[in-house]
Amino acid sequence: HLEGDVFFKEDARTGLSISLDLGYPFMATEFIPEGNFSGEWEYASKDVLDAQNPRVFLGIGPTFRYQHNNFDFGANIRLSVGSYDLFDDNYDDNIILGIMAEPYVNMFINDGMFVTAAVHYDAHLMSFYVNNPNKYFVENYTMLTFGGYIGLGFSFDKPEAEEATIEETK
Repeated sequence: HLEGDVFFKEDARTGLSISLDLGYPFMATEFIPEGNFSGEWEYASKDVLDAQNPRVFLGIGPTFRYQHNNFDFGANIRLSVGSYDLFDDNYDDNIILGIMAEPYVNMFINDGMFVTAAVHYDAHLMSFYVNNPNKYFVENYTMLTFGGYIGLGFSFDKPEAEEATIEETK
């Protein structure tokens, strides 16, 4: 997970957030309806981890923060576009739209370095799954992925302009 937040003023509460997620699932289960479909459905499950491909999602949207002493508390809300099957031969037919939410807290160690912790939610709107051969299965279906991370971050603030001095001449 790589991300960058841009605040156009040092003390701004809103900015622009961009993220890139590249991941590989560590667990994947498929639930398949079976039996007599006249009543309540029964589901069979099977492990489909071997059939999974790497996923790639790009997100962009607003970020909101509150600063208090050495801490930033905030939330990123992004629209995402990506694919679970990017390395498939028909990757252009597997584009998925989504919405990401990411509450976070940053604790600044110094002016340029901080420890960050966040929870990451990503809702993939499967009804927008372009040209999916299993369209009947994914109508009105939302896939939710979530995770968390703790890491080290860096702040690249613009250096403050040196104050101009005016020398009086007599």
